[in-house]
Amino acid sequence: MKKELVNNLILDIALEEFGAKGFQLASTNIIAKRSQVSKGLIFKRYHSKLGVYAAVLERELAKVVEGLIGLMNEVYEDTSFVKMAKIVAWKIEYARKFPAASSLMLEALSNTQYVPTTKTKDLLAQMEPYSVAYVFNDLDWSKFAPLYNKQQVISNLEIALNGLQSTFIRPPLSLVQQVDVSIKCIDYLQIILIGMEQQNGKSF
Repeated sequence: MKKELVNNLILDIALEEFGAKGFQLASTNIIAKRSQVSKGLIFKRYHSKLGVYAAVLERELAKVVEGLIGLMNEVYEDTSFVKMAKIVAWKIEYARKFPAASSLMLEALSNTQYVPTTKTKDLLAQMEPYSVAYVFNDLDWSKFAPLYNKQQVISNLEIALNGLQSTFIRPPLSLVQQVDVSIKCIDYLQIILIGMEQQNGKSF
C-alpha cells in the first residue's frame, strides 16, 4: 500500500512537472524533491526520465480511454456528426479540467519518441475509434470535388475541430454552453463539408 501511495505521489508530481515544462525542460530532481523521495528511488522504479514520462502518460491515457468508452456507449446510435460533436465537447471539458494531462498528451502525440512502450501505443490505438477519420469513415467520398481526396477532407475537418476546441477550452462551460458547443460543432462540420463538395456537378 505504501509503495502504491508513493508511486501515485511521484506520478502526480511528475504530471505537473511534465505538463508545465514539457519533457526536455522537466527535471527529475524537482520531481524527487517535491515527492520527498530520492532521485535514486525514482530511477530504480522507472529506470530513466523517459520511463517516468511513459508511466505518467500510460496512467493519463488510460483515464481518457475509459472516459471516451463511456461516452461512446451513450452515443452509439447517434449520427457521425452528433458523435463527433459530443467527442469534441468531452475533450474540451477534459482539457479544461486537466490542463497538465492535456499538455502532456499533446506533446506525446506530436513526438513519437515520447511514446516508448507497448502499453502507451496500445492505449493510443484504443483512441482511434474517437478520431475524425474513424467517425467519418462512412462519408460519401464521391460527393467531394476532385481536388479533395479522403485524406485532405479528414485533414481539413481535424484542423477545423482543433480550432473550435481552442476557442472554447479556456472559460468554464455551463451545461447550456456545452450544448451550444455541440450545435456549433455540427454546423461547422456541415459547412466545411459542403464547401468541399462538388456544386452542380462542378468542382471549385
